[in-house]
Amino acid sequence: MIGSDFEGMQVHIVIASDEVLANYIPILIAKYDGVLKAIYIALSPTMNKSHSFSNLKRALKKEESVSIKVSPEFPESNPIEIRTFAEKLIGEAKDAYPNCKIVFNATGGKKNQCIAFAQIAEDEGCEIIYADTANTQIEFLSRDSKVTQPVPMRSVLNIESYFYAQGFRIENCDSDAEDWKERAMSRRKTTETLFEQFLKYDWLLQKLNSGISNSGNQPSRNKEFFVDKVTGGKVESLLKVLQNSNMVHYEQSENGYYYVVTPSDPEILTYLNGKWLEEFLWFKLRNIPEIELSCGLSVKPLTEKSDLVNNEFDLAMVSNNRLLIIECKSGKVDGSEENRISYKLNDVPKRLGGALTTVVLASMQTVGDEARKRLASRTEVFVGSDIAGLSSRVSEWSVM
Repeated sequence: MIGSDFEGMQVHIVIASDEVLANYIPILIAKYDGVLKAIYIALSPTMNKSHSFSNLKRALKKEESVSIKVSPEFPESNPIEIRTFAEKLIGEAKDAYPNCKIVFNATGGKKNQCIAFAQIAEDEGCEIIYADTANTQIEFLSRDSKVTQPVPMRSVLNIESYFYAQGFRIENCDSDAEDWKERAMSRRKTTETLFEQFLKYDWLLQKLNSGISNSGNQPSRNKEFFVDKVTGGKVESLLKVLQNSNMVHYEQSENGYYYVVTPSDPEILTYLNGKWLEEFLWFKLRNIPEIELSCGLSVKPLTEKSDLVNNEFDLAMVSNNRLLIIECKSGKVDGSEENRISYKLNDVPKRLGGALTTVVLASMQTVGDEARKRLASRTEVFVGSDIAGLSSRVSEWSVM
């Protein structure tokens, strides 16, 4: 339970805020420990209109057998009114659950709301906690608390519950499908070859990608092109690998030219257009302990309105209640693409957990200084051969 020396059942009081997970995680810990009796939410007029409150309320409703009471009109300012509200709310909780420990989570709300409420909570003998999401631990603030050291947040979130608490449901995950895993395994040699010698083959991949239709990877007719003897000889090893994987067909003519036929299968075209890098990292990361990993994840808002710029993620993983998103790029990150990538990646932490979210850009080609400047400080950049070292970084992240 939250604080191993607590006895009996608990009633949690939270202030509705944009920090959904900071309120939600301690509640889940108490719920999974079987000690959570009820939840009280102090709701201000401003937060009553927010998506964050809707997300928290929706997530909490999934926790069966737990009473949820929303107390509206929580004052936005005026410390006297806030303390009066807190005294009344704590009194209601004590009357309704006289044998329960009252736990006030002092993480949400504005500073003035939090401090004024905590003053009354202290006077009333409540346990006051603070969810330190940056360090994934829970601190105990009550003067007389028996817990004198921060307690690590126990892992209670998976990918589905993490996104659900932020207002999204999982629409599709490629790596959940057994047939996708089989196809990925069957072309693993091709994937590893592309990573090991990408720069050598970059121009050939661009040629092959010309088979992708403008309508968004819809099946298109096969296309063909010729490669001169010298150039073709340099990439023949890859052509052989691709042909053995039924991705292209090629022949060498009498004059030495290479005749290449591109695929029309939309999945193969998507793979050659960059999906191979996602699969490469999926192979590298999938056996790291203590993480749940998804490749090719798409999520859908639970409400019609959503502020999330993009709802598709190349790789997503959850460990210890934290989310890590990896954006894979095999093409150049410049011009309009630079703007698109920076806008997308900078938006992720804002919409999906703040300090609990880390973003990584894995680019096979150089990411210029201007592009890096556009990226937020929480975005880490791995380029070229350094991408192979991402497994070590993820292993470190998973136990932080």
